[in-house]
Amino acid sequence: MNRPAFVDQTILYDPATREERGNCTEAAVASLLGIRLEDVPDFRANGLDQFWPSFHRFFRDRGFEAIMMHGTFAPDILYLASGISPRGVHHMVLMRCGLLVHDPHPSKAGIAGPECIWLLAPVDPAAKFDVYTGGRITTLSLSAQILAPNEDHKA
Repeated sequence: MNRPAFVDQTILYDPATREERGNCTEAAVASLLGIRLEDVPDFRANGLDQFWPSFHRFFRDRGFEAIMMHGTFAPDILYLASGISPRGVHHMVLMRCGLLVHDPHPSKAGIAGPECIWLLAPVDPAAKFDVYTGGRITTLSLSAQILAPNEDHKA
């Protein structure tokens, strides 16, 4: 199965007015999950103080925990990364192995370096859950086997 196309942000931050906030986080989340931007809520719809609780609730409702990490950890999986953009504002992108995979901003300029990253971990690896992908429902079965240690590993 082909991966859905990455999603670009539709609202850009305007530093001149400082009133309009961009939707780079929502676009990066949609890109990570392979869903439409319209299927990701505006995380600040209930106020800026509800941004991160809404962000975490969105993933939790889909069977994931978003785990924030600081430092130079750069796993070989897709993950969200935030840092300062060349425009001087906080920005969210997709990375893998420390390399930019997708910047939802039209400039595609990325970030100066990740200040932190978010990894997704299944809340219950053995559970089945539905992920909405571009108009169809795809059932993903996460098996505990993929998280099991190598048979050669001695605990």
